[in-house]
Amino acid sequence: MKTLTRGAKYLFKSFSVISFIAVIVLIGISPPLTHAETFGVVLDNTCLTFIKNDLKTSCPTYEDILTLFPDTSNQLYSGYFGYYNGIYQRMPSQVEDSHEFYRFLNQTNLIFIDPPSHSRDRIKMIEIKANFKEYLLPFDKTTKETITYKTFTNETRTIVKYADPTFNNEDRTLTFGQYRYINNCNYAYIDSGSWIELLGDTINHFNHNCSLNSTRYIDTFTTQLDRTEHDISTSYKWKLEQWQKEMINRCGFKVCLYAENQTQPEKHEG
Repeated sequence: MKTLTRGAKYLFKSFSVISFIAVIVLIGISPPLTHAETFGVVLDNTCLTFIKNDLKTSCPTYEDILTLFPDTSNQLYSGYFGYYNGIYQRMPSQVEDSHEFYRFLNQTNLIFIDPPSHSRDRIKMIEIKANFKEYLLPFDKTTKETITYKTFTNETRTIVKYADPTFNNEDRTLTFGQYRYINNCNYAYIDSGSWIELLGDTINHFNHNCSLNSTRYIDTFTTQLDRTEHDISTSYKWKLEQWQKEMINRCGFKVCLYAENQTQPEKHEG
């Protein structure tokens, strides 16, 4: 067996160190773990507060969720479930950066119930919110109008007005969201009272890149604003205008609307 020369040993060690550093750097700069088939399900803080204090709520517990939607993560790395801080939830993981375990696995349809906090921004998340009924739609920041105006000091100012998807001034309708809101097909909020139907539908919707035909649920509704008719004859302003017209017609060119402290019409010559 040939032995390496001193120079060869040095080159071999240098190559090994460089290779090791390269692997570490590549792992560190690799993109976050985000697969369409990897999902996380969490309860919002309001739900957790209700459950911890044993208050009546429509929020499910993590035990309820696990019964219908089993956790398919590797709990050895991501943490087991148990009672922790007064509630049944995922226990702290004993592995630092446990999400790295899944980076090179070829697994599909992974569901993390109550995923570790460091994994939540790397997967598609579904948050169950308490009383998430009707809500105003967020402004559309892709459509905006620039308005320029002058103040009373003649100073020019500019404001940017974004499109309001809730109110349609042309047909006088209001459109609201209901029970579910999806942000960029990456994060969804669903109502706690409808979580059984919406959770499965949202997972399927996410799994098909939020295509229109991959959901059975319509998460907006539109209502027509009725025009309100007012009887103008009941308006004080209208009554006052009519009285003034009548007084002018009665008096002709003479002044019959007295000034302050005037007790009779002024005399006019001619």
